[in-house]
Amino acid sequence: MRNVAGEDNSENENEIEVNLDPPTKTEIQLALSQLENGKAAGLDNIYPEVLKVYTEITAEMLYALLEKI
Repeated sequence: MRNVAGEDNSENENEIEVNLDPPTKTEIQLALSQLENGKAAGLDNIYPEVLKVYTEITAEMLYALLEKI
């Protein structure tokens, strides 16, 4: 696994491993399914219920966005 500097840190046991790869579509779908209904919209004014209607399409759009970050 890479560290924040992009270096292989498999030899240093004291460093915390952080996955810097973008989430997979499956991970995004799982996160969407775990959103709680009845919660307030975020800063984007999108309610959790809206994101959960078509999780496959929403995951595709979020994956494309997160891949560019």
